[in-house]
Amino acid sequence: VFLTLEELKTVTRAWNPANQDPKQPIEHCAQLYLFALLCRRMMLRPSEAWFARWEQTDLDAGEYRLLDEEKSGFNVKVQSYRTIPIPPHLRDYLRELKKIAKSNYLIEWPQGYYNKKLIDGRPMQANRFFRHVSWALSALGFKDATAYSFRHTGATHMVVKMREALSTTGKIMGHKSETTTEIYVHPVTDDMRAAIEKLEAMEYAGENARP
Repeated sequence: VFLTLEELKTVTRAWNPANQDPKQPIEHCAQLYLFALLCRRMMLRPSEAWFARWEQTDLDAGEYRLLDEEKSGFNVKVQSYRTIPIPPHLRDYLRELKKIAKSNYLIEWPQGYYNKKLIDGRPMQANRFFRHVSWALSALGFKDATAYSFRHTGATHMVVKMREALSTTGKIMGHKSETTTEIYVHPVTDDMRAAIEKLEAMEYAGENARP
């Protein structure tokens, strides 16, 4: 499910620890917020963001290096071994988080409801975390959105709004084929309306004809 830019802002605003309403706290909002940033701004796969580690992150160079399957801790596709630039604001945020990190993982989510600490630095199972993301999105009114929505949103805005090439977007996302990248790009309603109206204007230019 694709989120519009305004919907995306609504979600990240609600999850941003700096904007948290103490009367209506969202559990582990800091981890949800970081997850959304990693998937939206760097277009990491949900599993790539969930298992992201500090040893893969070079904040001085502003780069995140996705490692091979054995070192990543989960199944990654061969074409996914890549280095991704970290945007400046996210880099600054990560610098602050690294000062208080308790493990080698960027996202430090408790193992379970009753166990409020990490076990040997390992997070809970990825699929369980993704369910938490879906529940948090649903609580904000986005009942069909999932952990993948941020990655889809990033790709859509990069290609549709920013007019970046599919090849560039696909390289960031770790796709081998542009055809795969196209799956992630969703037409935005405003753009579809503009395209339809542009076509009509061309057909009826200089004419008083009615449809």
